[in-house]
Amino acid sequence: MRSMRYLLFAVLIFSIASTGRTMAEEPGTSCGDELKGAFVAIKKRNEALDAREEKIRVEEERLKTLKGEVEKRIAEFGSLRADLDKIYSDIKSAKESNMKDIAKIYENMPAEEAATRLEQLEDDLAVRLLKSMNSRIAGKVLAFVEPAKAAKLTEVLGKDPLSHGL
Repeated sequence: MRSMRYLLFAVLIFSIASTGRTMAEEPGTSCGDELKGAFVAIKKRNEALDAREEKIRVEEERLKTLKGEVEKRIAEFGSLRADLDKIYSDIKSAKESNMKDIAKIYENMPAEEAATRLEQLEDDLAVRLLKSMNSRIAGKVLAFVEPAKAAKLTEVLGKDPLSHGL
């Protein structure tokens, strides 16, 4: 930036010198007055550039600080996401384990009794329970379920598991 200022100063001096003016051609002005004016203009321009340069430096520092804060938060959110993924996985595993335990209980009941209880459950829970059971035993239980409910549960069992959140 400073070399640009010196170049500007040199161009200004060269332009003044190359005009070929003499004091005799322009009464009331002197080369010294012109140089003094040029120096004042250059000084003001340098001060303005210095001020602008300082503003840019301050803004760069502020942006660097903000960037660091953003990167820190991104890392924190990544860590939180990993924690949440683990918690979700643990909950999902616990639910699956609980469902398998409940399925074993239903598998050990007589099919008629299991069917009576299964009819009282909400459809999504009944479907998850049937999916967790041994397919042969689930078929025997489903045979004792009221036909309309059995048809509805069978329809849901045949659907894509992602389409109904199971």
